[in-house]
Amino acid sequence: METLTRRALGLGCTCLLVTSTASATPDAAVQPHVPEPILTESITDIDTLHGGELELTANGSVMRTLCCGGGAFQTSLEAEWRATALVGLVVEPSVSVPLVPGVPAEFGVRTGVAVALWRDFVHDFYLQGEAVARLGPDNLSNLPDPGEASLPYDVDVRGAFRRGRWTVRGNLGAETDAANFGVRAGAAFMLALDRDSKASFVAVEASMDSFRANFMTLALNLSVEAEPLRFQLATPWTPALGQTPASIGIVLRVLVELDRD
Repeated sequence: METLTRRALGLGCTCLLVTSTASATPDAAVQPHVPEPILTESITDIDTLHGGELELTANGSVMRTLCCGGGAFQTSLEAEWRATALVGLVVEPSVSVPLVPGVPAEFGVRTGVAVALWRDFVHDFYLQGEAVARLGPDNLSNLPDPGEASLPYDVDVRGAFRRGRWTVRGNLGAETDAANFGVRAGAAFMLALDRDSKASFVAVEASMDSFRANFMTLALNLSVEAEPLRFQLATPWTPALGQTPASIGIVLRVLVELDRD
């Protein structure tokens, strides 16, 4: 038993040593950040080495059902700040305007925190935990807000793995309010257009939310860089399911990143 305990402690120390050494390699400091999908992005860069990074994003999206005339326009201003090398924060005030006569606009805000769980710069593999709270527009409608949970509180584990110009991103989590519970998941397959930058890529992403009538959303992504700005476009599509009609939309984003590491 004592021998097994020693081996377990030795393996744990070895893992910590490898992780620390990987974080300190010169390549980790100079290679571009891992790209992130447009709809299911992480809170700050998942592979950030240092604190202080600030990213500002202006978002605009329109979602419409393919019948029945339903839809909504939403715009928001998002600020992500890497408070330390391990902790990231986000705040995002928004306004949602239903595309239905006589229905008033709604204001909301999203806040969240992210904590780095695993960063392996040698193998380009990363895990991050996130917790998010939303106040404002009712997310329980059948028309999805692309990339967001239906219920106001959610926790997720997000991961990223990169090989050359290819990146795979994924997330798995749960959502809740005072009376309901749901499960959510997502995946994205990304191809960098510029090997030396995370900002230019094409991707396809999928997200699943068990609490929605239309639980699946698919989207194509395009991101291009014109320093100091990044311009991004996504085309989310939610297929019809039962009596719930399909919906399609467009998401436009303009980003600027300050204090890059």
